Amino acid sequence: MRKKADYQACYAHGSKYYTKHFIVFTLPRNGAQTSSPFPCRTGMSVSKKVGNAVHRNRLKRILREFFRLHVSSISQSLDICVIVKQFAGEMPNLRLTEAELCPLFERIFHTS
Repeated sequence: MRKKADYQACYAHGSKYYTKHFIVFTLPRNGAQTSSPFPCRTGMSVSKKVGNAVHRNRLKRILREFFRLHVSSISQSLDICVIVKQFAGEMPNLRLTEAELCPLFERIFHTS
C-alpha cells in the first residue's frame, strides 16, 4: 500500500489483531482491486518512538522479508497493515517475528 487513503481505510474499516509487538489490520479487497497478480497488499508503520532510523528500517526490512517468504500461504485478497509497537526493539530478527506473526495469520485466515 502506498497511499494514505489506503492506510486510513484499513484502519477505519478493517479487523484489528494484537500481538506482543505488533498491531495488524486486515481489510478484504473489493473486486475492482483484485485484478493484480498478488493476493494481498501490505503496508507497515513504524513510529519514531521505536528507535533510531537504522532500527526502524531494520524492522521494516524484516517485515518485508516475512511477507515475501509467506506470500504463498495467503490465499485471500486482503490489505494487511502492520503497526510496530513502541517496545518492539526487543525483536530485531526474522525468526522471532515469524514466531509471533505466523500463529496470528493462521488464526486470521482460518476464521475469515
